Amino acid sequence: GNLPFSIATPLLFSYLKMARAHEGPFRHGPAELSLCFQKEVADRIIEPAGGKVRSRISVMAQHVCATSIVYDLPRSVFVPRPNVDAAVVRLVPLAEPVPVPYKELDVVVNRLFMARRKTIRNNLLSSDTISHEVVDAVLEAAGLDPLLRPQQLDLTQIHALHTVLKRMNLHEL
Repeated sequence: GNLPFSIATPLLFSYLKMARAHEGPFRHGPAELSLCFQKEVADRIIEPAGGKVRSRISVMAQHVCATSIVYDLPRSVFVPRPNVDAAVVRLVPLAEPVPVPYKELDVVVNRLFMARRKTIRNNLLSSDTISHEVVDAVLEAAGLDPLLRPQQLDLTQIHALHTVLKRMNLHEL
């Protein structure tokens, strides 16, 4: 579908949450979607770990779905013409997603990506509820270098961080 650019991202997060929980239109099973986004947003959705534009939307989309760009759409194909190019993103729910609750992971990912240019250690420290010592222990237990930037983390590393935080009852940050 072609979503208004202004609501595409919030709708995508709603889709991901419902798809992961098998709620709403997804209560009868997974449904593949192909949706049109601003090119910049589409690039973020599919960005792998280590990529320059990896963000919260990349991690959360890839936690729930396999993502790919089907094709790019130049602004000239739209009437009225927008000021940006677009792309169609294919979202295929994962057959066997990692059993990490969407809402819990979203809290952790939000904290990690609060400031993309900061280290994961500093982003975790921005929570007033965790001391330096605890953050260092969490990162060590998760096997993560505290100097990594959030966009460098792959899903396995983020899931490991969530697991350690949950084990220490800190997953709500």
